Amino acid sequence: MRQAVCSVCLIFLCFVAVLGLGLLACERGLQEVSGLVSYPGVLALNRAGEQTWLFTFADRQIVLDLTPLAQLWRRFTAQ
Repeated sequence: MRQAVCSVCLIFLCFVAVLGLGLLACERGLQEVSGLVSYPGVLALNRAGEQTWLFTFADRQIVLDLTPLAQLWRRFTAQ
């Protein structure tokens, strides 16, 4: 049983490593094709405000506003 768990964990870590390297290569390729040069940020997620987050991939930024989700969470937990 212990050996099976270790094997599954190792397979998962290898998968995450390959996925990360693939995203890094994809980002660098997009930067080269588009001509945009910036600090590499594979799936960078930064806080932009109290209820907003900034999602960055290959120098493209998406603002995620979580205010509606926070209001829904407050309603759900208040009951």
